[in-house]
Amino acid sequence: MPRRTRTADNIRQPEHLDQLDKDGLIRFLKGDQEDKITLWNTWRESTQYRPLDLQSANLAHAQLAGIDLRTVHLEAATFNQAHLENAIFIRAHLNRAQFMKTWLTGAIMNWADLTEADLSDAHLEQADLRDVSLEGAVLHGAHLEAANLTGTRLAGADLRRVSLRDTALSPVAKGGFRSLRLYQTYFWGVLSLRYPQLLENEDDPNSLSTIWEDTQGRYSEAKDVYKSLKGYFEDAGDYGGANWAYAHEQEMAKLIFVTPPMRWLYPRRKWDQGGKDGSFGTPKTLEWLRLELSDKLAGYGLSLTRPLIWLILVIGGCGVLYALTGMLTTMPGCGYDELRTLWREGCQPTHNLLDGLRFSIGALTTIDVGGVQPYFANVGLLAALEALFGIALTGLFGFVLGNKLRNS
Repeated sequence: MPRRTRTADNIRQPEHLDQLDKDGLIRFLKGDQEDKITLWNTWRESTQYRPLDLQSANLAHAQLAGIDLRTVHLEAATFNQAHLENAIFIRAHLNRAQFMKTWLTGAIMNWADLTEADLSDAHLEQADLRDVSLEGAVLHGAHLEAANLTGTRLAGADLRRVSLRDTALSPVAKGGFRSLRLYQTYFWGVLSLRYPQLLENEDDPNSLSTIWEDTQGRYSEAKDVYKSLKGYFEDAGDYGGANWAYAHEQEMAKLIFVTPPMRWLYPRRKWDQGGKDGSFGTPKTLEWLRLELSDKLAGYGLSLTRPLIWLILVIGGCGVLYALTGMLTTMPGCGYDELRTLWREGCQPTHNLLDGLRFSIGALTTIDVGGVQPYFANVGLLAALEALFGIALTGLFGFVLGNKLRNS
């Protein structure tokens, strides 16, 4: 091993860096020598970028624009408020590193490991983050405008208040958005994002969302996230994504209002992490019932099949009720109105299911089916209620159909 006789302030040739130990190299990088970047990059190229141990190095406030730190081990290193514009971090080991308020504009970081790194308020505009691991990283308030996120792994990252203008999110690695924190994230100006990327199974549009605020029971925050996503998808002309975000926004509102005694209805949900200030839930029975009804009847106004199913259930249920209880008759002259004025011997109700269904269809559609008539007095009230349900469900079906046609 060569003798290390030079100091960090006495470097004139790239090969002189071979004579510095770890602490000496760190002092050199923190120094204000004018040609230090040129000397460093030339030296690293001459070593063919062999692995270099600078773990836990403190390079806060260092002037390192254009530095080549590829393949360097910088685990738990500190770069807070350093200038690293156009720096090269290809395959660098940066897990748990600190980059708070650091300037990384235009940095090349392909295949770097930034797992659990802290990049709060960092400037990553136009940075090349292809195939970078940012799993569990803190990007709170970071600037990612026009950054390249192709193949980037963001699972568990904190993207709150991040600016993503001119950034394409659709190329993010599959599963990269799992457990992502998106509260107050700015989606304005995002170039592309597909809502299946936010699902447990991208191939199943009905699978659960992986947004962290949703999965952790922070329903008030999750509602704002879905509202922001809805606005983004609407602006992008992705009505499928906008409908998905709207449905989840309404679901979060429902979960906010659900009363504690009714929470058993949602066994897969988490509840109230001590949010006495109402940040996790504000029980309101009427609001919860309204949203629950909206969901069950028409999927928050997005489902065409649910109103039809309810129509079939109303017709079938009432038809069975008519038949089982003998509320109807098919015998001429034996209707309730006729028997009320003149009793006739031999009149009997019908228990035939087809007769009950026929009368039920007529009551719901207000069409005279003929041959089947009420045998008891209370049939008229039930038929009127059935007709009201039919009108409401038919109107609801038309409303949903109109929305789908407008957004097609």
